[in-house]
Amino acid sequence: VSIEPVRYYPEGTSAAHILGYLGKISQANEIQNYVDEKGYSPNDIIGKTGVEESFEDTLRGINGVKRVQVDVLGNTTNTIDEEKSIPGNNLYLTVDIELQKYAEKALEQTLEKIQVGGTYESPWGNYSYGINKSKNKPYTEATSGSVVVINVKTGELLASVSYPSYDPNLFATGISNIDWLSLFPENEEDPLAPRPLYNIATQTAVQPGSTFKMITALAALDKGFSPTKTIRDMGYVEIGNKRFGCWIWNQSHGTHGHTNVY
Repeated sequence: VSIEPVRYYPEGTSAAHILGYLGKISQANEIQNYVDEKGYSPNDIIGKTGVEESFEDTLRGINGVKRVQVDVLGNTTNTIDEEKSIPGNNLYLTVDIELQKYAEKALEQTLEKIQVGGTYESPWGNYSYGINKSKNKPYTEATSGSVVVINVKTGELLASVSYPSYDPNLFATGISNIDWLSLFPENEEDPLAPRPLYNIATQTAVQPGSTFKMITALAALDKGFSPTKTIRDMGYVEIGNKRFGCWIWNQSHGTHGHTNVY
């Protein structure tokens, strides 16, 4: 019988993409980095993604060594020498676990409503989904999503959600082939298929949306544009013979009306 440390994630799927998961040393670059250069055992389990990978050196600690004398039956009769193991360091994140859980729940509920063209209800108001809200047309393939919450004053990450998620406890002692296959879509060619291991927040290239308005607004203000100057927004701009519409225009030919930088 041997005693080995096993990582345990008490929150299950919460913050799984932030924390990452463990796995056995397998890739050529991992063998070179951990076994050849850092003296790991080829059988060691290491951080593969997320914080587990980024802070592997900090979290790992130092293995202990114990040499014993045994009899012919394998029973220990004497300890020759022993070097105690040294635990790894604690790591404190800026993530607020309660906010993380709330964001996870809100995202899951939002996607459920989007898929059926329903209404998301909250204490701060309700929102109906669908291309045409009067008909509530559903987005049936909206099965994945992401939410990121940042403290704008410090840049600290408070929550980062990628849905669907996975349970990192599956990897703690080496994941089974059945569990591993369950984390991949049936059709790998489908770009919209849910991928639990995929961190949408950090690995996906998506349109920046309205957040980019701050960039263009700052550039305009820097060139002397007045923050109170009003422009009548018609929902699109024409450049050459091409028309580029905003989301509201493309969806329902709506406009923003009179708008200023504020």
